Order: sequence, then C-alpha cells, then structure tokens
Amino acid sequence: MNPRGIGGDIAAPRRVRQPVPAVRQQPAERRTAVRSAPARPVPRAAAPKARRTGRWLWDIAQYPLVAAVALGAAYSAELGQALVGAYVLIALWRRGRSRLTFGLAVALLATAPLFLALGQTGIAQRAAIYAFELLVFGTGQAIWELKKIEKTPN
Repeated sequence: MNPRGIGGDIAAPRRVRQPVPAVRQQPAERRTAVRSAPARPVPRAAAPKARRTGRWLWDIAQYPLVAAVALGAAYSAELGQALVGAYVLIALWRRGRSRLTFGLAVALLATAPLFLALGQTGIAQRAAIYAFELLVFGTGQAIWELKKIEKTPN
C-alpha cells in the first residue's frame, strides 16, 4: 500500500481543525433586552356558570312530573290526545327533528306489549294509538326534512 493515497501521486486529504471565530460582544450599555411581541391571545376557558337556585328543584321534580303525565295519558284518552297534539304543535313551532318523534313512537310501541302482559289492554291500546299518531307525524317531518335538503345548494 502506498501511504500517499490510492493513485500514488495524489495525497489523501488531511483533516485540519479550523479555529472557531470569536464572538464579538457589545458593551454593557448598548445591550438591550429584546422583547418579542406576544402571539395571539390564548383563549381561556369560560368560567362555569353559577347554577340557579331553583334548578335543583327542577332536577328533583321532573321525574315524578313525567311519571304523573304518563299515567294521566295512559288512563285518560283525552289527556293523551291533548299531549300528542301539544307535542306536534311544539315540534312544528320549533322545527324539531324527526328522530325525536320516531324515538318517542318506538318507546310507546315498546310499552304496549308490556301493558298487554300486565293485563292492561286499555292502556296498551292507547299507547299503540299514540305511537301510530307520532309515526304519522314523524313521517311527515322526515319528508319535509328531505325536501329541505334537496333544495339547499351543494
């Protein structure tokens, strides 16, 4: 082997350490602190809203209220029809989604066999009638939603 390199006459490059240039510092009186401009303001989480004092009363009272209305609708056909009609009017006014209407109808359909098993045929018949009315109204809502989707531009 030739110590001068592969070709013999060409020397292998040597690694030479280069001196690091010294950093020139400014005098102390010329040094100033560089303050960067703040970026976008950081969004903070909203403070939790204080609960109203009457809210706890509604949280407790809503379950017996729903049970009383359901029992009243089960035993009185007029009250049940009035509740279904009130739901239809509120859903039309607030433009409710058909999913909720179909969910209520399915829940009523699920209770009909339970009442039949308990021997309460009158309540089961009323629950089936209310479910049918809600299914008819829900179908109308779904058709209206589909028509509304077709009219919106892409």
